[in-house]
Amino acid sequence: MVAAGVAACCVLSSVLYVQVRSSRRWTCKLCGDKQSQLKVYGQSSAADCRRHVQKLNLLQGQVERAAADRAG
Repeated sequence: MVAAGVAACCVLSSVLYVQVRSSRRWTCKLCGDKQSQLKVYGQSSAADCRRHVQKLNLLQGQVERAAADRAG
């Protein structure tokens, strides 16, 4: 079983599912930028991590939408 983790992209501020390796470097699947894991937001099975990623990105989208609605 491959260890799975949840990390955030520094460029896009999106949360992504990543495979945990001995190297702390990973490539963002959205922007292609190589990054280091500064903070791991969760570590569990792949299915649990995907659900957590979806929840975090949904919450982030709701916050951004509310801020845009307030701005005009």
